[in-house]
Amino acid sequence: MARVAIGVPRWPDGGHRDQAWMFVRDWMSRHYPQWPRFEGHDPGPGEARAQAAEAAGQWDAIVFNDADTLAHPDAIEAAVTQCIAEDRMVICADSHMYLSKASSDRILSGGAWFCRPRDFGDNGIYARPCSGVFAVPRSLYDRIGGYPALGPWGQEDQVWFELCRIFDGPVTWTAEHITLHLWHPPADRDPNRREARRNYRLWQQLARLRGPSAQRQARELMAEVGHRIP
Repeated sequence: MARVAIGVPRWPDGGHRDQAWMFVRDWMSRHYPQWPRFEGHDPGPGEARAQAAEAAGQWDAIVFNDADTLAHPDAIEAAVTQCIAEDRMVICADSHMYLSKASSDRILSGGAWFCRPRDFGDNGIYARPCSGVFAVPRSLYDRIGGYPALGPWGQEDQVWFELCRIFDGPVTWTAEHITLHLWHPPADRDPNRREARRNYRLWQQLARLRGPSAQRQARELMAEVGHRIP
């Protein structure tokens, strides 16, 4: 039987983030109690995921589940099965919704799950997310050298997505499912900070890589930010 773990990047705040996590944690306990959970608390989301993966020890597949995001149990089961069978990253939905505060509060208080996005652009609801809740096989995780440490400056998920594509082929999504992002105050990030610009540039460079030289070029780009890909 495959060894499956849940990895949760989490940042306690004594407020909305903690409320969201308590709800998500209880949801996990009810719907997939058979899989142990491990948390990472580093301020950098990539670093936090790496902490959780390391704490999980020996595993065949890990589901990285953001502490503020809900996925349907059937979607997670399907993603885990597919990621192990096909040795690829599988995102546990084919769409993603950032809930409005009122909609999120209603769910957290036990109300009906009639969800509303916080807006009707890409910051509200969109197709083919690159993160949120996703399953990764151990072989791919090790092949990329683990989750890169890019700090709390953004684009770490896009970088990871592109690395999975380059080193394993197309990422796939679980069809006919959506992930729900519970509301909390947004992270305070300065997009003009040097590290933020570096991460954005790295993502764009990786996204352009195609063909036989893509893996070599990706290794070189990641080495420039201190991440070694075997």
